[in-house]
Amino acid sequence: MPFSIRFQSFILLMAAFSIVALAARAGTGPIPATNISWSTPARLRHRIGSTPGTLTFDQHGIHFRPLKGAPLNWSFIGVQSFDLTQHEFTVKSYENRGWRLPGEKAFRFTLTQAVSSSEAAFLAEEVGKPSQNEVPDPHLPSFAVIPARHATLSRGSNGLLRFRKEGIDYVTLTGKDSRSWRWADIQTIARPDAYHLTVGGYLETFDFDLKQPISQALFDRLWDCVYGRGLQISTKSEKSSCCISSHAAMASKMGSR
Repeated sequence: MPFSIRFQSFILLMAAFSIVALAARAGTGPIPATNISWSTPARLRHRIGSTPGTLTFDQHGIHFRPLKGAPLNWSFIGVQSFDLTQHEFTVKSYENRGWRLPGEKAFRFTLTQAVSSSEAAFLAEEVGKPSQNEVPDPHLPSFAVIPARHATLSRGSNGLLRFRKEGIDYVTLTGKDSRSWRWADIQTIARPDAYHLTVGGYLETFDFDLKQPISQALFDRLWDCVYGRGLQISTKSEKSSCCISSHAAMASKMGSR
């Protein structure tokens, strides 16, 4: 076989290998950002009165377009934290408060349209930092469910503790006092005995009275999810079967909407 033909065959073979390698790398790469845009009429609350406008969540951040005046925009990097219920949303920024007051600015909105659990999960994942997501999805799969009561200084609430691969949800019938914690939102977890569980988030702590006992095996699995995330070892149980990022599951669900 002439040298030129052998050389051309070699070049074609190398090109084929390159295409296969690029395809394999693309298949294992990160999931691209989901193209999300959700809007609702809303009111920005002030000490006296409010400003009507439109609040939007999308892949670029959080935006408020008032009927009059300048718009407000926050990139996800510029959001320090947030508190979200179906009809209330408070975003805490890194901006200094005015009048030389200590702390950072917080903006409180009342939402006309109820935010869904999918949009709430999208916002929590994109912000990344600890937040208060009070809109859990009761239909997501879980590996364990325990009925529980959360006692408060007022009346408390009754609901279900749902333990999922992405975190812990507390779901109440009315929606009030519900929570959805990603593993990244939880700082500590404790089991004083089989009928009590403490979930210590970075922003708040919930003490639960359990109506059914939590087994040592289940608590060991939760322990690994809180304290063993990102490690290659597990000291109590099979961590790899519990702790995963919620971004892939959330992106898939949002994309199907």
